[in-house]
Amino acid sequence: MRGPEITALNDMDLKAYMQQLGQQARTASRVIATASTETKNAALLAIAEALDSNRASVLSAHALEVVLRDAAQNG
Repeated sequence: MRGPEITALNDMDLKAYMQQLGQQARTASRVIATASTETKNAALLAIAEALDSNRASVLSAHALEVVLRDAAQNG
Protein backbone atom coordinates (compact mmCIF):
# COMPACT_ATOMS: atom_id res chain seq x y z
CA MET A 1 0.00 0.00 0.00
CA ARG A 2 1.78 3.20 1.11
CA GLY A 3 4.54 1.64 3.17
CA PRO A 4 7.56 2.81 1.15
CA GLU A 5 6.39 6.43 0.95
CA ILE A 6 5.57 6.59 4.65
CA THR A 7 8.93 5.02 5.50
CA ALA A 8 10.70 7.51 3.24
CA LEU A 9 9.18 10.39 5.17
CA ASN A 10 10.15 8.82 8.47
CA ASP A 11 13.76 8.33 7.34
CA MET A 12 14.42 11.92 6.28
CA ASP A 13 13.14 15.27 7.34
CA LEU A 14 10.37 16.95 5.41
CA LYS A 15 12.62 19.70 4.02
CA ALA A 16 15.03 17.17 2.48
CA TYR A 17 12.13 15.16 1.08
CA MET A 18 10.58 18.25 -0.51
CA GLN A 19 13.93 19.30 -1.99
CA GLN A 20 14.39 15.85 -3.49
CA LEU A 21 10.85 15.84 -4.85
CA GLY A 22 11.37 19.28 -6.38
CA GLN A 23 14.59 18.20 -8.09
CA GLN A 24 12.87 15.13 -9.51
CA ALA A 25 10.04 17.33 -10.81
CA ARG A 26 12.52 19.71 -12.48
CA THR A 27 14.29 16.78 -14.14
CA ALA A 28 11.00 15.31 -15.31
CA SER A 29 9.84 18.66 -16.69
CA ARG A 30 12.94 18.89 -18.90
CA VAL A 31 12.28 15.43 -20.30
CA ILE A 32 8.61 16.19 -20.89
CA ALA A 33 9.40 19.53 -22.56
CA THR A 34 11.42 17.77 -25.25
CA ALA A 35 9.01 14.87 -25.80
CA SER A 36 6.81 14.71 -28.86
CA THR A 37 3.05 15.11 -28.63
CA GLU A 38 2.71 11.42 -29.48
CA THR A 39 5.00 10.46 -26.61
CA LYS A 40 3.18 12.76 -24.18
CA ASN A 41 -0.19 11.33 -25.23
CA ALA A 42 1.11 7.78 -24.81
CA ALA A 43 2.38 8.66 -21.33
CA LEU A 44 -0.97 10.17 -20.34
CA LEU A 45 -2.79 7.06 -21.56
CA ALA A 46 -0.40 4.82 -19.61
CA ILE A 47 -0.97 6.91 -16.48
CA ALA A 48 -4.75 6.72 -16.94
CA GLU A 49 -4.60 2.96 -17.43
CA ALA A 50 -2.39 2.50 -14.37
CA LEU A 51 -4.75 4.58 -12.23
CA ASP A 52 -7.74 2.68 -13.53
CA SER A 53 -6.17 -0.74 -12.94
CA ASN A 54 -5.07 0.29 -9.45
CA ARG A 55 -8.29 2.10 -8.54
CA ALA A 56 -8.93 0.04 -5.38
CA SER A 57 -5.41 0.63 -4.05
CA VAL A 58 -5.56 4.36 -4.81
CA LEU A 59 -8.91 4.72 -3.06
CA SER A 60 -7.69 2.66 -0.10
CA ALA A 61 -4.55 4.78 0.25
CA HIS A 62 -6.64 7.94 0.07
CA ALA A 63 -8.99 6.65 2.76
CA LEU A 64 -5.97 5.92 4.98
CA GLU A 65 -4.62 9.43 4.39
CA VAL A 66 -7.98 10.91 5.40
CA VAL A 67 -8.02 8.85 8.61
CA LEU A 68 -4.44 9.83 9.45
CA ARG A 69 -5.12 13.48 8.72
CA ASP A 70 -8.23 13.47 10.87
CA ALA A 71 -6.38 11.72 13.70
CA ALA A 72 -3.58 14.29 13.53
CA GLN A 73 -6.04 17.18 13.56
CA ASN A 74 -8.02 15.76 16.45
CA GLY A 75 -5.13 15.10 18.67
